[in-house]
Amino acid sequence: MCAIALRCAICAAFTLLFSLACVPGLAQDNTPPSRNTPSNTSEIDSAPSPQIQTDTNDGVVSGTLLDDGEDVVQGARVDLIDPPTHATKSVQSGSDGQFAFHNVAAGPYILSVHATGMAPYTSPQFTVQTGQVMIVPPIHMTISAGVTSVTVSGDPVTLSKEQVQIAVQQRIGGVIPNFYSSYDWNAPPMLTKQKYVLSIRSILDP
Repeated sequence: MCAIALRCAICAAFTLLFSLACVPGLAQDNTPPSRNTPSNTSEIDSAPSPQIQTDTNDGVVSGTLLDDGEDVVQGARVDLIDPPTHATKSVQSGSDGQFAFHNVAAGPYILSVHATGMAPYTSPQFTVQTGQVMIVPPIHMTISAGVTSVTVSGDPVTLSKEQVQIAVQQRIGGVIPNFYSSYDWNAPPMLTKQKYVLSIRSILDP
């Protein structure tokens, strides 16, 4: 009896195993993922964020141009010069004498100003920091020193008549006539008629 019961138990076990092998999906590995295995979500969350590049050319340099009388100087050319590279930006001063340079990169600079009738101006070197808004002190322009000449012109006939009147009154020692000498280096030339009149006057003059 025991042998029959053992055989029945073995047959039942084989039948159960055979049934489990034939049913799809029951033999799959349902082992939960290990805690050490990163999922897609954790990989995205732990990825380094991209660095945001800030614009370093965001500085501003501005100022005002004044003359000796504290009046504004408009229409002047203002140059912002980078000494190491000699790169230059140029603007004109407005009706209020003000100027401004935008998008200025950090570094050393000098200002050069040229205005009509004014002496050129060059500032000392200064440094602009990243993102700095710099307002330079008022720049005072001086009047350019130059030579001024005045030329007086007139009618040649009228000028020569006046020269004859001056010559007629000339006397050496206050007595002897001296009609043909002129002490003016720019004396106008006498006309032919005036020369005849002056020669007759030299004969008749006592």
